[in-house]
Amino acid sequence: MDYAYSTTMEAVRKSGKHFTLDERGQIQALHREGFSLRAIAARVGCSHTAIHYELKRGTPERQAARGRSPQYTANRRNGYTPKVLKTSAGEVPISVPRDRDGSFTPQIVPKRQTDVSSIEGKVLAMYARGMSQRDISSTIDDIYGFMLSAEQISHITDSVLDELHEWQNRPLKAFYPFVFVDCIYVSMRGDKGVSDQAVYVILGYDLKGKKDV
Repeated sequence: MDYAYSTTMEAVRKSGKHFTLDERGQIQALHREGFSLRAIAARVGCSHTAIHYELKRGTPERQAARGRSPQYTANRRNGYTPKVLKTSAGEVPISVPRDRDGSFTPQIVPKRQTDVSSIEGKVLAMYARGMSQRDISSTIDDIYGFMLSAEQISHITDSVLDELHEWQNRPLKAFYPFVFVDCIYVSMRGDKGVSDQAVYVILGYDLKGKKDV
C-alpha cells in the first residue's frame, strides 16, 4: 500500500467517515465551484485532510506516489474487436485486443488489414520442414492469434500439388553431357509417422551450359 493511499485512509478512519460514490461526486463538484477544503469538509462531515487526499485521487501526483507514470495508468485494456481475415484457405475470424484511448496498434496484422494470404507461403515452408498440421496450426496461432484447421492446412498444401506434378513431368533435353547425382536424407512424414527417407538430386548440364534438376 502506498503512502498517499494509507494517509488518506488513516484520515478517513479518524473522521469516522468512508466516502460513498455520491459523496465523492459532491466533493468534486464543491471543489470545482471554489469551496475551500474546510468548507467542503463541513458539508460532507469529515476532516479537511481527508478532503485533501480525496481530491488527489487519480492525479499525476498520486500516480507518481504509487511509482507509476500518468501515461501508464491512464490507459487500460478494453476488451476485443472481432475481425475476419481473408486467407488462401478461406475466411478466419479473430479477436483483436483494444485499449481505452485507441493507441494500441497490432504489429502482426495491422489495423484495417484483412488480407493475410501471404500466410500460405509460411504454411508451405513449415510443411516442407516436416512439421505436423498440429504444429503448424500452433505456430500460426502464436504469430497471428488464430488457428488453422487441419482441413485448411491441407487445402494450402494441396494447392501446390498441380504445380509440383507439372514440374516433375516437364520435358527434358535429349542429351546432357554432364550429370551429377547426389543423395540426402531428410525427415518425411508418412502414414506411419516421421522417418528418414533418401532424396536423390540429379543435376544435368546441357550443351549450352544450362542446368536442369
